[in-house]
Amino acid sequence: MRARLTGVAKSHGAQVVLENASLEVGPRARIGLVGPNGVGKSTVLRLLGGEEAPDAGVVALDPPRATVAHLRQEPERRPRETLRARLARLTGVAAAELELEAAADALARNADTTHAMSDRYDVALARFLALGGGDLDARAAATCARVGLGVDLDRVFDGLSGGEAARVSLAAVHLVKADLLLLDEPTNDLDGDGLAQLEAFVDGFPGAIVLVSHDRAFLDRTVRRIAEIDPRSHAIVEWAGGWSDYARRRDEARHAAYAHYADARERRRELTTLLSTRRTEARAQGAGLARSLAGPTGAERTRCARRCDRPRSCSSGTRFPRSRSSPGSSGSSSTPPGVFRRRWHGWPAPSWSEERSGSAPSTSSFSRESVSP
Repeated sequence: MRARLTGVAKSHGAQVVLENASLEVGPRARIGLVGPNGVGKSTVLRLLGGEEAPDAGVVALDPPRATVAHLRQEPERRPRETLRARLARLTGVAAAELELEAAADALARNADTTHAMSDRYDVALARFLALGGGDLDARAAATCARVGLGVDLDRVFDGLSGGEAARVSLAAVHLVKADLLLLDEPTNDLDGDGLAQLEAFVDGFPGAIVLVSHDRAFLDRTVRRIAEIDPRSHAIVEWAGGWSDYARRRDEARHAAYAHYADARERRRELTTLLSTRRTEARAQGAGLARSLAGPTGAERTRCARRCDRPRSCSSGTRFPRSRSSPGSSGSSSTPPGVFRRRWHGWPAPSWSEERSGSAPSTSSFSRESVSP
């Protein structure tokens, strides 16, 4: 027998429970299904049991008529339900018996279409017998005595104590006959003796078992594979071994992922710093290039244009040659002694009288290379 979930997606309203989840259950598999509360463990059990259909993906049984028993976590007590009725309901025999009766009634009412009705009846009868419905009462009495539950099967379950109710759940586990057994929190309220019996049953069960339990020691002793439902990706991740092996490898994987993340974050920080430095350098180079292309400022032009004995260059790199009429030159100069004439590059030079008086020169009185006496 094999059961498979392949690419399954399941949502309850707006809440995503499973997304692209896959799981394979082989013959005599012992799988512990783990994850935080509300992550979807019970949903996986219901999908494997055929009680719910996936929104996407495939749920398959091989062979298709393999029997699946699902023992749910049921702390509630139904009014006036007897111990016999509860055991039949928990083991799936009650539902199989109802289907068998419905198929028999349909076969009796439709005698002219006996072929289809006969097939339905045959399937229902095969399932009822496979789940152990034929001798349930005899096996239930013996099993209740073996687990320490010495009560009559016709006793109302609502009148049992908490310890006796836990023993009833343990008896239901022992009574199950199926190719695939799904257990949801089977260790609840069990004492040490009950846990030992449950472990012995799980070890000797001939079919496959998928169970949900918060008892880590129980998982260590009973399962050979852990299937974790990831709350972030909503996928199923499988780990070999029991709970301790799973916890150790999970922590190692998390530490490795954190180290990789920290290394990537450090590399990103270094790259950001490098890019910031390069931007600053590029801005500085661009500003220098812009200043060199713009030429000297007004103050630099005025300072560099003053007449002196040596050629002078401004900060922009422009060199201004010495004037032909500077003091000390062989040529004649019309500038009075002690007064230096300004060499204006590209602008008309003011007259000597305007320069002495400090009045604002007019454009009409300027000449490029001449000064007035």
